[in-house]
Amino acid sequence: FSSRGVRPSATTMMARHLDQNTMGYLQWRWGSQSAMTTSIVRDTKTSHFTLALQ
Repeated sequence: FSSRGVRPSATTMMARHLDQNTMGYLQWRWGSQSAMTTSIVRDTKTSHFTLALQ
């Protein structure tokens, strides 16, 4: 809600395994604060790494 009433918005996300320990994400947010974000997440037994670009 805002002072002007209800504002519509939507979010969609796609995810894909890039290899055994790595995931890639693409998120699109539509509305008054629209954005597109790409993320890569790598998880192993000894480390965790996240890279996000907006």
